[in-house]
Amino acid sequence: GGSAVGGDGRPPEEVLAAALAVYGKSTYHPRWLVMIIVSSAFTTMTRNFICNLQRLGLHQVLASTLFLAIDQPSYDDLGGYNRVLWNPVPPSFGDMSYGSAGYYLLMHRRTELVLELLRMGIPVAIVETDATWFVDIVAVVNDARYADADALSYDDTGKREPCGGLLFLRPTRDTLALWADLTEQHHHVLACVEDGGHPGNIQFTNPDWGSEQIMMFTMWKKRPGHFVLLPSKNFRNGKWYFSPVKDSSIAYIHSNYVIGQSKKIARLKQHGQWFLNASSRCAAVCGADLRVHVLTMRRPASLRRLVESLQGANYSGLWVDLAFWIDVPADGSGPDKETVRVAEEAHWAFGIKSVHVWPRNVGLYGNWIDSWRPEEELAGCKTRVILLEDDLTVSPFYAKWFAGIMDAYAHHPSVASFAGQRASLRARGGGDFGAHVPKDAVAFGY
Repeated sequence: GGSAVGGDGRPPEEVLAAALAVYGKSTYHPRWLVMIIVSSAFTTMTRNFICNLQRLGLHQVLASTLFLAIDQPSYDDLGGYNRVLWNPVPPSFGDMSYGSAGYYLLMHRRTELVLELLRMGIPVAIVETDATWFVDIVAVVNDARYADADALSYDDTGKREPCGGLLFLRPTRDTLALWADLTEQHHHVLACVEDGGHPGNIQFTNPDWGSEQIMMFTMWKKRPGHFVLLPSKNFRNGKWYFSPVKDSSIAYIHSNYVIGQSKKIARLKQHGQWFLNASSRCAAVCGADLRVHVLTMRRPASLRRLVESLQGANYSGLWVDLAFWIDVPADGSGPDKETVRVAEEAHWAFGIKSVHVWPRNVGLYGNWIDSWRPEEELAGCKTRVILLEDDLTVSPFYAKWFAGIMDAYAHHPSVASFAGQRASLRARGGGDFGAHVPKDAVAFGY
């Protein structure tokens, strides 16, 4: 976990180390570090944003993203993604709602962190999750037509003013000068906030007074530098939802211009941009050829062996999603850390990877039955799920075999499921089953 930023304004070393690690893994050319702040109040919105990217197949964006979790619940919720626990606001500042002293400090600490990363030569993309992506925006920014831009955003107000919720910053001289100026103005705001050592006591009649976005409006227009606003026909603010005519050439919609998370969620649902099911899981994407569910609890060595066999299998032409379902002991001791680490660090290039940790012990039965809920699948979505316990390994051809056998027999009225292991006992009467099946049989029913 991290601690509040020190008085010298330098971000915690563990946060910088996490940022460097994620930036080092980015496969964009040129590379980017995407940075998202998450609190427990916005984990559901963040999960929807992650699902939005997953459904588009934008795994490259997620691999380049560092989630800055500012409380323990949001950190726990982001298992499986690049995350770091960051506590930039001491409890004495109270809440971090917009316009509060805590909010101003949070934004100041974020600005300091970005400045430090820019000084280290790292391009930073500041992204908020109350938005819908329709394309890979990082790839758009990397297009040759924007190669000489110092910074990029989109017009949030219709007055040629940038949005702080989508901001791409390259570590150029002019960007560094702009960001250093913004950091200094933030520092001035905090100096005005302090009141006898109790900054949380201050109330502001105008919460915009300390808004980093409003500070940036003037700088963006007046400071030297090539600061670019992305095409307004493709990058839209929340007023798009109120327009009677919905143009189709959309790359990005920010769900702003409405107050309250519940109203944002309702609006996203109304327009088909809410991607979570009733259990707040990423709703299945029709089109995945297979979904593999790995059932585990606290056997990291065998889990690692299974993962290695899955990674080495032949998936040519198949889209295969991978979901880890991690049970916890009944004694309340919490998930096995090494098992969680194996799941979180497993590289998966063949589809969507997700990690789910049960909040309580469900047992082997619960893990089998409840890790997949067919009733929550999208209407008409013919999901094909493979359940694997962690003490197995798979053949290099397991995916091809399962996909082929399901194509051939899934609609047969007498077939209920498919097994990848040769049965050792007869279903009726017991006894050795192996003697009744020819060794060269590719598939058989029983």
